[in-house]
Amino acid sequence: MTQLPFIVAFLCILTLGSSKFLVQGFVIQPRMYTHNNAPDASLQASKDYHHVTTDTSNDNNASTIIANLDKSLLGIKFIEKLQELHQYKLIHGDCSVPRRYGPLGNFVNKQRQLYRKFQSGDEKSSLTPERIKALNDLGFEWTADAKAASKHRNQKLWLGWFEKLKKYHREHGTCRIPSDYDDVKLATWVKTQRKEYRRAIRGEKSTLNPERIALLSTLDFEASSLYEDLWDVRIQELRQYKKLHGDTLVPISYAANPSLAQWVSVQRRNYTKYINGETVYGLNRQRIDELNDLGFVWNVWNYREHELQQSWGV
Repeated sequence: MTQLPFIVAFLCILTLGSSKFLVQGFVIQPRMYTHNNAPDASLQASKDYHHVTTDTSNDNNASTIIANLDKSLLGIKFIEKLQELHQYKLIHGDCSVPRRYGPLGNFVNKQRQLYRKFQSGDEKSSLTPERIKALNDLGFEWTADAKAASKHRNQKLWLGWFEKLKKYHREHGTCRIPSDYDDVKLATWVKTQRKEYRRAIRGEKSTLNPERIALLSTLDFEASSLYEDLWDVRIQELRQYKKLHGDTLVPISYAANPSLAQWVSVQRRNYTKYINGETVYGLNRQRIDELNDLGFVWNVWNYREHELQQSWGV
């Protein structure tokens, strides 16, 4: 019986020691240090909060979870800002609120400043370990990486349009959206993807990375529109005509291929508009260069006059 007090004391010490070990990295003890005497254990524990989270960002009841946080521990105003930040993330997909966003942007920037003070051991930092954990659980970014945030938002926006295209493909069996389609923005987006797709194929700088190209490929996405396909057909026909006749002067009465004759005439008219600075649909600098490579004659009358002058030795 004389040993009982000793045994009880020993068990108490053992229990306290074990408890401290078990909660290490989960419950951070209040900081009891000055600016010049910051213990490594407290800083390490603050880093542990990056790993010990409940991930409310993926929880459908995240708003409820935030509302039920300990107001006496975190502060009512802080919790209200967490709610605002959560709503922002639902809309934008991240917590990278720009400073120009207003009060919420200022709040986010302030937390980053306080976090740097916290890590340096500044006792003036009002950011507690509990607040750090609450922010981490929401997916808070402690460094302002505007470029990464912008990239994330662009990817989210792109995937949103892709889902619309997937729905259109499911309903119509194709990704070819007519120009008079009700959703003009979707038709414009698809047109842009075709342009970027061709750039990627040519090895040029493109907004389509391999991941996006792979997604589009699952929908049998055509890299060209019907009009672009027609352009390629006409170019091939013109190349064949030149092979047979030695030039690209397809007469307007060309019975063998009236469509080619009409197409050639249209390109000449469009070229006149182009050099006069008028809006032209279907003819751009790249296509002009493509026709020039074939020796295309843009002005038949000047060409004929030049031939006559040469034949007369003028």
